[in-house]
This record gives sequence, C-alpha cells and structure tokens, in this order.
Amino acid sequence: MHLPTFIRNSLFFILILASAGCAASGVTLPESQFLRVLERKAGLIAYLGMDGNVYTIDQAGQDKVQLTDDVGGLPLDFVYSARRFAWAPEGSRLAYVGFSEEEWTLQVSTADGSEPARLFGSNSETPVFLQWTPNGLNLALLTQADPFLTEGITRLGLRSIPADGSTPDTLLLEGYPIFFSWEPDGDRALVHTGLSDGENPDERISILTIGSEFERNLELEPAGFLTPAWAPDGTGLLMAINDARGRNALVVTNLQGQTRQTLVTFETSITFTWSPDSRYVGYIDSDRTRQGASGHLAVVDVGTGEIMFQSEEHLVHAFTWSPDGSQLIYFTQELVGDEGQDNLMWGVGIHFLDTDGWETHHPRLGGNPFVFQPTPLFRQYLLTFDQHQQGATIWSPDGEYVVLSALSGNQGVILLVTVTGNREPRPLDTGLMAFWSGE
Repeated sequence: MHLPTFIRNSLFFILILASAGCAASGVTLPESQFLRVLERKAGLIAYLGMDGNVYTIDQAGQDKVQLTDDVGGLPLDFVYSARRFAWAPEGSRLAYVGFSEEEWTLQVSTADGSEPARLFGSNSETPVFLQWTPNGLNLALLTQADPFLTEGITRLGLRSIPADGSTPDTLLLEGYPIFFSWEPDGDRALVHTGLSDGENPDERISILTIGSEFERNLELEPAGFLTPAWAPDGTGLLMAINDARGRNALVVTNLQGQTRQTLVTFETSITFTWSPDSRYVGYIDSDRTRQGASGHLAVVDVGTGEIMFQSEEHLVHAFTWSPDGSQLIYFTQELVGDEGQDNLMWGVGIHFLDTDGWETHHPRLGGNPFVFQPTPLFRQYLLTFDQHQQGATIWSPDGEYVVLSALSGNQGVILLVTVTGNREPRPLDTGLMAFWSGE
C-alpha cells in the first residue's frame, strides 16, 4: 500500500493526536494494521522461529526474510538450545549458529540473507553464547567442550573470530564459568573467570587482548557477581570486589584495577550495567546467590554517588537500558491468574523508567497491567541480562518499542510493546527469542 507523502503525513498527524488523547485519558488503543503502514520503521528484528530457523522482520510484521534452512531432522529442542544469533553493531549483518554434517558452524550474512560466509566449525565444541566486539571486527564465541572429552568436567572456551574470515579463530581463554565485557572500539576484554563463592582459588578478573597470549590479572578479590562491565566511554571498569575494609563493594576502577570510586556496598550478590553514556550505573542488590536472583533495582549517578532511583518492588530480576540511556525497562516477578484459583503461576511484569524525571509507568492490556509468560529462551535472557546487555538489545533504535518473547499456549509469540503504553502489544510472528538491530 503506497500513499502520497502529504496524505501519509496528514493521517499520521491525526493518529498521533488521537494516540496522545487516549494516553492522557488512560485509554489503550487497540492495534491497528493501518497504523503499521504509516509509522516510521526503525531497524530490523531478528528472531528464532518455532521451526528452529532464524528470520528477520520489520516492526510492522512485514518484509520477513528466512536466513537459515539447515534444521533437517534435528530435534527442535536441540536446535532451540544451540541456535545463537547476534546483530553486528552497525545493524547490517547478522551472525548465527548453523548445522552442517553433524558439526556446529558460525555464519555471517547480510540482513537479507545475502553474502553468507562460514567462519567457524566444530563437532566437539558446542556454542553457548555469541557476541560481536563493539567495533564490529570480531565475534566472541563462547563454546562448551564435549563432556566425553573432558572426563565429565565442564569446560568453556572463549574464542575470537575475525568477522571477515581473514585469519583463523583464536582461543583466548578456557575455564568455567566465563563472563566478559569488551573495551569499546578496542580489542581487549575484561574477563571474570570462576565462581563467586569465595572458595574457588581459580576465580580471577583479568584483561585479555586479541592476538596476544598474555593474560593480565588484576590483583583484586571478586565478590558476589558474575559479569564485569567496561565503561561505554572506555575510561573505567565496573566490578564487585572484597575491598580493603573487608566489604563486598561495587566499584569503578582504572584500567590497572585501582579503585577510583565505591558506588555501593552489599551483603550477598549484585548484578549491574552501565547506562550507554557512562553517567549512571543500574544494579540489583539481592540476598540470594544464584544467577538471576531478584532484589531491589537502584540507579546511581557515577559522578556524584547519589542514588537517583530505587524500586519499591523487591522482585526485580532484570533490566535493560534504551539505546540513548534516557529510559530503562525492568522486569518483575508477578502472579498470573485469578486470585484464589488453582491456575496461579509466576509471570513477568514490565515497567518503564524515565531517567529525566525518574518516573515509572506500566503498559496495560485490557485495563490491567501487562503481565506475560516468557518463553524459555527469553527467561534465560533475563537470567543473563547483564551479559546480553553488552551486545544485544530488545529496544528499537529510536527507543519507542521493546520486543518481547511470550508464551501463548504451546507457542512462542514475538511481541512489540510501545514505551508509551498507549497501544496494545503487537504480535509479529510465532517465535522464541528476538533481538533488535542497532540501526
């Protein structure tokens, strides 16, 4: 459907006025196919379909492209667990795990599926996590060795793979577990290896460099966290340590590991990420040690140390910043079903926080706060949001939408939710996990 520009602009302006009026009166508009045609598109969405293949689609649910066709007779549960995919920072290329003659492969293609290139293959190392370096030159692939080859010991390997295929991949580190953060526009990674249980002699924080076998250990004692974070402006490192006074502390250090600032102390565990402009740090302070543990969400101003926001909800277990850092979305544990009935179950509620006035609001569906059942892969994303936040996003590039993956019966559904909450969630297609391109 192609409309003259002046008609499109006039209709769009009328719909914006109607949307604003409904939002002001607390009314949620039903989804409109007409609105999908008129709205400005931002980037593309890549998602894992129910058939185990990777697709791209725009936010209107149009221009669907299938990138893979290699499932064959493989069990779908097997494919779901292994099919990792990640957008390049510039948003024009997509990397994804493939299957070829009983081996895992790593492939890169353009968003429309053209120019596919095979970069890696193995029949003994299973991909478990995939991420581009911020400069788009390399892919970080985390693999797990076949336990039959390691006498049942879990062993992970962090590999660097040139995105242009010009040189072979490099095994940077082996250990378990491995959590990492890349230097912006650089070729170094801040790595946390080992378990944060206070009893693992191999636990350490170090800096690795692509193309070098040298691992520079920082003389710090990790405490109660998993994923470190290199500041987006490149000037500092964020991690949790046992400080000189014997406290568990969330600190910013220089690149030599010397503490520049203590942001907060905590008792048991903490999960954290930088805002994109490095101005704020969001964190969840929990009294439980497992990954994905819930607690209060707080946001601290790094420059002043002032706590700008703290959630009333205790059961916050994940959050993620918008591309420009002006908003974040956080996820809470909620009961779904009729009170007093046997069909009660745990679901996920979503809340948007505006960092301008530090006000929150909640999208609604049928007059009630929107709560959904996440797909297994989206639930895993929530459990590892601090690692995912550094290389993948569920936000649209313009910060107007987030893409969620929800269960509906025995199907996964890819949903779009507006930040304003003035329209009902938009189903795009069936699927299990989705990420938005960065441009």
